[in-house]
Amino acid sequence: MAAFKNYLLGVLLILSLTFGGLTYHMVGKLSTIEEQMELVEKNNTHVKEQFEILQKSCNITQEVTHEVGKITDSMQERMTGDLERLSQLIPKTTPKVKENGPEEITEPQSHADGGTISDELGKLLDSAYCNAVRNDSACAPK
Repeated sequence: MAAFKNYLLGVLLILSLTFGGLTYHMVGKLSTIEEQMELVEKNNTHVKEQFEILQKSCNITQEVTHEVGKITDSMQERMTGDLERLSQLIPKTTPKVKENGPEEITEPQSHADGGTISDELGKLLDSAYCNAVRNDSACAPK
């Protein structure tokens, strides 16, 4: 019976030492994991701050893009009228040429000699200038 007690005490001693060693090892791993978790939390906070900054930057970029789009659309609308007037004016001021034969002007050019421009073309140029430079003192407010 004494041998059995010694055997049982030996087994209990070995089990205690094994569980003690495993506990010591696990506590070391746990402290390492806790340190790594603190680093991950700090990095997560930093990444979150950077994301918020990037999100604000993206919102500003979207607003600026939207404003530029509005300005571009507005300029396009103003230019469309001038382009239509110009396309209507071109057939009036362009000389006609015969199809088969030497180039011959069949309609005189009224302003090719460097004289003043026609009233229609002058109004068109004024309109185009005022559309491009809206705050000029020469342009009357619309």
